[in-house]
Amino acid sequence: MVVAHMPVSSGTAGHGMAKHITPSRHDREVFSLACRCWPLLMGNVVEWYEFSVYGYLTPQMEANFFKGSSVSTWLVFAITFI
Repeated sequence: MVVAHMPVSSGTAGHGMAKHITPSRHDREVFSLACRCWPLLMGNVVEWYEFSVYGYLTPQMEANFFKGSSVSTWLVFAITFI
């Protein structure tokens, strides 16, 4: 795992020197957890977005593609999860 070193002002005016602080074990664990959970969060958001768009467009798709059958419309949506 790559650990980034963050420059921090050393407090000495005019020298332009910077200290490097190594992140603590807790900071690395939090970063690692965030990196593992981010894809899960994004997948969930995309899935709910798809569900809401399909639900919003169901009446139009029902009338134009499935000859007025709401059961067929929702079955096609259910098949996409298999």
